[in-house]
Amino acid sequence: MRAILSLVAVLLVAGSGFAQAERYELGQRLKAFEKQWDKTTDDKLKKNAAEGLPKLTGLFFTGQFGEAGRTLDEARWILEGKQPSDDEKWAHSLYAVPETRFFEPGVGEWSVEIKPFYLAKGELPKGLAVAIDVPGYVERTSATLDALPVKLTLKKLGVPDLYIRGDAPVTVDVRIGERSVTSKTIGVSVGTDFAKGFGAGKGLLAKAKKSLAADSLEWNTAVDRIEAITELSKGAVRETDIPAGKLFIELGEIVGLGEKSKSYFTHDRGGEFRISVPAGKTRTPARLFVPEGLNPKKPVPLVVALHGAGGSENMFFEGYGDGQILKLCQKRGWMLVSPRSALSLVGGGPPVAEIIDELAKRYPIDPKAIFIVGHSMGAMQAIDAVQKYPGKFAGLAAFGGDGRIRKPELFAELPTFLGVGDKDFTLVQVRKLKKTLEDAKAKALTYKEYEGLEHLLIVREALPDAFALFDKLNVKK
Repeated sequence: MRAILSLVAVLLVAGSGFAQAERYELGQRLKAFEKQWDKTTDDKLKKNAAEGLPKLTGLFFTGQFGEAGRTLDEARWILEGKQPSDDEKWAHSLYAVPETRFFEPGVGEWSVEIKPFYLAKGELPKGLAVAIDVPGYVERTSATLDALPVKLTLKKLGVPDLYIRGDAPVTVDVRIGERSVTSKTIGVSVGTDFAKGFGAGKGLLAKAKKSLAADSLEWNTAVDRIEAITELSKGAVRETDIPAGKLFIELGEIVGLGEKSKSYFTHDRGGEFRISVPAGKTRTPARLFVPEGLNPKKPVPLVVALHGAGGSENMFFEGYGDGQILKLCQKRGWMLVSPRSALSLVGGGPPVAEIIDELAKRYPIDPKAIFIVGHSMGAMQAIDAVQKYPGKFAGLAAFGGDGRIRKPELFAELPTFLGVGDKDFTLVQVRKLKKTLEDAKAKALTYKEYEGLEHLLIVREALPDAFALFDKLNVKK
């Protein structure tokens, strides 16, 4: 396992600078697959679809994003119970790359390139065409695709509000003749007051320096948001849609409250947030969910979710079963935080304890109901965190990953859930971990192998079982 992840480290570093558009597109196809997986009730279709997925992890970690996308598309078609024609497969193979994910409205032009994500069988079909629209911001533009790639230039529409800002979907409709074969959306942001080098953001940063404490959650979040929006305005691509308009509006609110000596992140403000948590001289980006209407006198459970190698803090909120863990926490009224982690194995990972302690200053977190969840590399980091911060967690769930047990006595009473698919490349290592914990007399160990599942699907299928354990622990405390 560690040898495999060492290779992964090299591949991720080598590929991180040039493949963000491809990573984004692969993420979109993964989300489409996961949505269809949730819709499908036929177990036979699920079993058939899962058979081709074990190769997916290897394709991703070797940078073969196009082939990984083909694998996900083929699995999704099986779930849908259909087999597209060769011409339709060509339509599905295409993806769109906007000139920027952030543009200034009004006069001028904006372009989108259409190209194949992977090569479909045969020649380009006759009548293959695409239509692109950003309602309210550009003129709808269509083109016949006689050759690929092709760049479409879209004329911007004049807007009455010169300072409009917000987030909008780019609709990409791929057609054969008059028939729409597939349609998808890409998130972009539009605004005049924070484009062109983000001039307004610099003004906000100056205000933030005066109104926000340098070591506060608000200050660290403000700095990261300004950097992120500035990068987007210069053409950067992230692995997921970034709602820059929404983040900019929130940024103004953060600074405005700071000028009144008030905090933005408090128990009476519920919802989903992108934050950056201070920890010593560093800050850790994270996604946070806060239930609406928290009672400061009524403690609530907190789930800490650690993503796998090559992922980010967005994985648990948008991937892993189309944000399955978020839905489970929303249903229970629990808090959820998923921090970003660089590639690190034993002894690494994000500063989990510092993140929990920072959140506990703002929210009524129950110190007896903090649960930690991890997938793959995140599973290893979760197991390490249990040993690094004794007594911090009420329960542990590790999916598709092992870990080094240095302090076996800490697992003697800790409720621990290990889940792995019988097609997962980590199966042997997870079985060894199970035996190590059993030899250490772990009294509260739950182990389950899931038939037909590989490294990706294990999170979606095992999370409900892990939360069933957490439910019992939350009642008993």
